[in-house]
Amino acid sequence: MSGALDAAVRLRADVAAPLSAVSAAVRATIDAQATLKAATDLVDVMQASAGIVLAMEALQDAAGQAEKHTRQVLATAMSATGATTIQTDAHTISLRDAAQVVLVTDRALIPPAFMRTRDPEPDKVTIGKLLRDGQVVPGVVLSNGAAPTIQIRGRT
Repeated sequence: MSGALDAAVRLRADVAAPLSAVSAAVRATIDAQATLKAATDLVDVMQASAGIVLAMEALQDAAGQAEKHTRQVLATAMSATGATTIQTDAHTISLRDAAQVVLVTDRALIPPAFMRTRDPEPDKVTIGKLLRDGQVVPGVVLSNGAAPTIQIRGRT
C-alpha cells in the first residue's frame, strides 16, 4: 500500500503546482479586471465632470447675456416713459447717466504738462527668452506663478 500512497502523493504534487499557477493567473486576471473597471469608472467620472464644467460655463455665459439684454430693455423702457426710479418690495431700480470720461480727440494738441511718462519697467518678454535659453539675469527667476489649473475645451 505504501507504493499506492507514494503514487497518490506524487500525483497530488504534480497536480497541485499547475493548479496553483492557474489559481494565481485567475487571481491576477480578476485583479486586472477590477483595476480596469476602476480606471474606466474614473475616466467616466472625469468626463462627466468636464461636461458639467462646460455646461455651467455655457449657463454663466447665457445668464450674463440675458442680464445684459434685460438691463438694456429696462433702460430703454425707462427712458421712453421718463421713469428714473422703479420701486419694488425688494429692489430700487434707478436709471442713471453714464459717468463722464475724458475722451482724447487729438493727442498731439495736449500740452506736455498734461502728459505722463511711465517709470522704466522690466522687459519680461526678453528676460523670459533669456532665462529659458539658460542665461542668468540678476534679480529675476522663472516661475509658474500659481497652482495648476484645469482647461476644458469643447471639440467640434
